[in-house]
Amino acid sequence: MENDIKKMYNSNKMKNNQVEYAMDNLYSSLQEQRKIGRDSLMQIYGQKSLEDEFLRNLDQPLVLLNANEIPQKDSFLLYERKNFPFLCFELVIRGKGHVKIEDEQFSVSQDDIYILPRNRNHVIFSEADAPWIKRYFVVIGTLPERLLRCYHLENKFYFPQCRGEYFRHLFDEMIELFQLKSHDMNDRAAGVLLQLIQYLAKHAAGEKPLSSRALKIRHYLDRMLYKKLDLRRMSREIAIPRNRIIKVCKEELRQTPYDYFLMRKIDISKTMLAGKGVLISEVAAKLNFTDQYHFSRIFKEKTGMSPSEFRMEAQKHQKTKTAGEQVKTTG
Repeated sequence: MENDIKKMYNSNKMKNNQVEYAMDNLYSSLQEQRKIGRDSLMQIYGQKSLEDEFLRNLDQPLVLLNANEIPQKDSFLLYERKNFPFLCFELVIRGKGHVKIEDEQFSVSQDDIYILPRNRNHVIFSEADAPWIKRYFVVIGTLPERLLRCYHLENKFYFPQCRGEYFRHLFDEMIELFQLKSHDMNDRAAGVLLQLIQYLAKHAAGEKPLSSRALKIRHYLDRMLYKKLDLRRMSREIAIPRNRIIKVCKEELRQTPYDYFLMRKIDISKTMLAGKGVLISEVAAKLNFTDQYHFSRIFKEKTGMSPSEFRMEAQKHQKTKTAGEQVKTTG
């Protein structure tokens, strides 16, 4: 039966109502045949009384809740989630499957990426003759949806044929961060998420992917964000001449290596400043600026405001948003 549905999905002549009918029939059939997947995160969230740590996570800029690869034994599970409270990014490594988010539905295959948005209903399942293997990560917080809005991706959930090696690298990096669980895991995850959303925006716009040399350069710069940058050392370690590094950065990254490096640091610092309880001096030290004054000067040069001004604006925005959500709830 699934093979017949697959042909129906791939036919350009199929009308929308026929596709919906086929999806509904397949879903109804699979409900009887397959085990329904259960999520530990959903079980925690569904508790009448949540733990204090989990409640605090809901108000953070970004918290990485999970990141992994779907094991082979779970490839055939059917997941049906109502009012999904998290944001989930999934990359299909191989195999095929189907995704339904509210009234939008699509078939996915190798190298496709899709996003399961917050506060929506969705159903996902793989094909019997081509069970999927996927990498995924789950986040919560105020930052991810804000980034998606900034890049006009808030209503776009499906990104077919994301073949660039950088896409897989970012999912692998998220998995590594979650496994290590370092004290700055969420700060680093915010940087990785920003890169992924930027890539997805470019992919959606049909922009040309970066060359392998540019990817190598950028990967090195991204891994050095918490250290100091030395182009001579970088040249030796990645075996690319210093002049070529500068040329490739200007042509493909649209800025010098040092400017790219600084702006990535600033992006990460914004996430840290938007949170609670982190001193500006701690942000400066973590990102390896000479001192707080050096960091403040660079931050103002790049953003037009001081770190303390940015923090006040971010907190004011969060209070306004919280008040608006409370009005909607009481209304």
